[in-house]
Amino acid sequence: MNAQRSLLTALVVLSCAAVTAQREPRIKPSLKGTLVIPVILEPGIYKEIVMPIAGGEAVVQAPLYKGLGVGVGFSGTWSQFKDQVLVPKIRSGSMERYTLFGKVQYERHTSARTFYELSARFGSSSFNWSCETCPDERIKAFQWSLNAGYYVLASDNLGFGFILGYLSDNTTISPSVFGLETYPRFSDNSPQGPLQHLTFGLGFHARFARSADRDAPF
Repeated sequence: MNAQRSLLTALVVLSCAAVTAQREPRIKPSLKGTLVIPVILEPGIYKEIVMPIAGGEAVVQAPLYKGLGVGVGFSGTWSQFKDQVLVPKIRSGSMERYTLFGKVQYERHTSARTFYELSARFGSSSFNWSCETCPDERIKAFQWSLNAGYYVLASDNLGFGFILGYLSDNTTISPSVFGLETYPRFSDNSPQGPLQHLTFGLGFHARFARSADRDAPF
């Protein structure tokens, strides 16, 4: 009797799992856009001089196999120099960073309307330092980042989510970046790097698929 009851319970569980799997949304090619708030982690002199304002990114990606996929994207970050930090040599300035990157991601649905994504990105950044004494040249750097996001689908093909990430640009900051020989207010004038950020973002996820595809199995 107990064996029959256990067998019946197992069949019910397997049936429910099969129905759930059939209703789980398929992973499709998609477009992701994110508004990012960067927070500087290191180095210390970078944190003292630069104040990040905001950033944004857009990624087109496609699945390959069982949640794994690849993508390509573009991002930009805008920052300002903190007031009075480089006075009297520099009174104001800004920095823009633009990055073209490739992406490898793993995406998994936790329900019919929610999913998470883990990703690694690798790309090339271009820094534009702008001030009265800054050299008129762009600085190139290799960038890598790790990111995690959680999304909720508002409709079959459109969702919104929260993203947390860490990124590192393989470049340094020194007085020469600003066209100076020494900082006016800091004793350590040696190059410091890499430039590291923690990023928080709110974004959207748009699938390139018909609504009818949502209930199709993987």
